[in-house]
Amino acid sequence: MSRPRGALATTLEGVCSFGGAAAAIGRVAAAVAFAGSVLVACGCGGGRPQVDDRRVVVRVSEHAFTIGQFDQLAQTLAAEISLPSDMIALRQEVLDVIVARELLLSEGEARGLAEEQEIAAQVAQRERELVVAAMSLREVDGYIEFSEEELAGLYREWGSGEDVRAGHILSATEEEARQVMAELQSGADFEELARTRSRHVRSAQAGGDMGYMRREDLLPELRDEVMAAKPGEVLPQPIVTRMGVHVVRVIEHRTKSLEELRPALERELKRRRREARRRELGQILRARYNYQWQGDVAAALVATATAGKRRRHS
Repeated sequence: MSRPRGALATTLEGVCSFGGAAAAIGRVAAAVAFAGSVLVACGCGGGRPQVDDRRVVVRVSEHAFTIGQFDQLAQTLAAEISLPSDMIALRQEVLDVIVARELLLSEGEARGLAEEQEIAAQVAQRERELVVAAMSLREVDGYIEFSEEELAGLYREWGSGEDVRAGHILSATEEEARQVMAELQSGADFEELARTRSRHVRSAQAGGDMGYMRREDLLPELRDEVMAAKPGEVLPQPIVTRMGVHVVRVIEHRTKSLEELRPALERELKRRRREARRRELGQILRARYNYQWQGDVAAALVATATAGKRRRHS
């Protein structure tokens, strides 16, 4: 018995089934070429008038496609291979690709390709992915709600919009950091010293500039002094953290309103809600489906993977 047509169609239309986006573009190009040679005689073409979406636009074997179904497939095809938005206006070309796919699909089904082990495995994997995605959408994303009060609370948690822009020169020892401080007091340029002396490579390339940060983004040892310093001020003493010893200069303070931060605040609240709901759902499903963690087997699996990674890099 052959597998359901819908499942095979999903696999044939999935990018992963044919090796990624490049293969998808290649097969669509081939489909267009195939359509050009096979479908010209069909008389398919021309612009679409304003008609009932339930009307049949084309038939392939025993399968009929309505105008509404065509629009849905066209949108899926465009998203799959990153067609420009104006491509959808070229309905003839899109229709040719869709019909070519259906012809190839019908022939593949007739040849029994759906029963081949590799394709069946890909169909099963795709079905699993779709079910997981649907569950996540319904049972995780569907629970992401928050109030304006919670948004305002996170805004306060983030320091009521206060950011600081600071630069630093990272040294390995306090002695090295004090040498940097002495050079600054003698008139050396902070940014130039950062480029030549800082051990923090990324910020050194920008003259020590670490960009804008909220209070909680700063290392705990730096927070109070950096937030209290005035623009242009170099902190009077080097500060020791787990990274090393920092000579710090405050560049600028700024304050953003809640509305300015709203997109970032909403993203963070959604992230927190998502994580909390996943934990909650995970506990429910573990209890429902007799979840058992085999710690010794998992540890062996991790050890094997780690050993393999080391061998590849040796």
